[in-house]
Amino acid sequence: MTSKKKLNIQSFFKPQKVDNIQNNTDSVVSASDTDIPTSSTSHINRHDIFNYVKRVLTQNEIHDILNAIWIPDVNYNFPVKVFFVGKDKTARYLKFQYKWFARFPWLVYSEIDNGAYCKFCVAFSTNYAGINDQKLELLVTKKYDNWRHALEYFKNHSQLEYHKKYKQIDIGRKKEIIQNRKNIIPVIEAIILCGRQNMALRGHRDFGNIFKACSDDKQNNDGNFRAILRYRAQGDSDMRSYLESSGTIKYTSSTSQNEIIDSCNKLLLNKIVSRVNEAKCFTVLADETANVSGIEQISLCVRYIELSTLELHEDFLQFVPAVDMTGKGLAKLIIDNL
Repeated sequence: MTSKKKLNIQSFFKPQKVDNIQNNTDSVVSASDTDIPTSSTSHINRHDIFNYVKRVLTQNEIHDILNAIWIPDVNYNFPVKVFFVGKDKTARYLKFQYKWFARFPWLVYSEIDNGAYCKFCVAFSTNYAGINDQKLELLVTKKYDNWRHALEYFKNHSQLEYHKKYKQIDIGRKKEIIQNRKNIIPVIEAIILCGRQNMALRGHRDFGNIFKACSDDKQNNDGNFRAILRYRAQGDSDMRSYLESSGTIKYTSSTSQNEIIDSCNKLLLNKIVSRVNEAKCFTVLADETANVSGIEQISLCVRYIELSTLELHEDFLQFVPAVDMTGKGLAKLIIDNL
């Protein structure tokens, strides 16, 4: 097998580009050993809390703040800030302490802004909150970097009513996410079952309430997928309550079915491609046939030996519609879709 085809199958995985990292160190005296650890630089630009401050956030950005925000490595060297105290203006060199993360789970640090923020307040707050709708600034819209009084300020912030409210919102979101995941698992399993057994998912009436739409009339048959969910709900009270609830999001629509099928397809392709890449050598198998609508389709398969077991595998990859049936056209189609 030529190296060109090998590169094509391996190019299924595309490396992501990482933006350059810029640091803002105004009013900070840095020690000579305050270089950024290379282990964490790939996430700084995108997930630094400063990128989310003073903005109207989307649901995806709120999710990133709560679950994927950048946290310095334990060996990270925080920049030093000089404080002049007392009548004699004695210089004190202070910096953010890593142990504060464990004491205040809501605390995050911005490398871009060289200061601390509260992730809950940044994610959920507006510009005003608290008594008489006071303007929110430190830890919310502005960094906090007065390390002399940091512990006292962080303790006081933890007791603020608006901070407690935003913390409860985060707890509620997590519970909702867990419940949604629990609800969608039977839906995914029903789709996978239909796929494994080569059963069509949809029927004549693939919409509406999954129980009310049920009928013995062949003209109103709503398909295997919905029938499986109804059968499973007979022994699962939580699932039955979920499917009978008044909410519109049930993940049972044709759109949701297609998205779940596409996700399964991507997962299977990733596994196959990973095994092929480990095998080093492989053969591409292609066959052509016309579907019921008369469109020519090429079925692509790959044949390889799994080195760990020395077993020969022949796995289906995908169907590809073909327009140009010449040898040159088919060759280009195969190369482009590997």
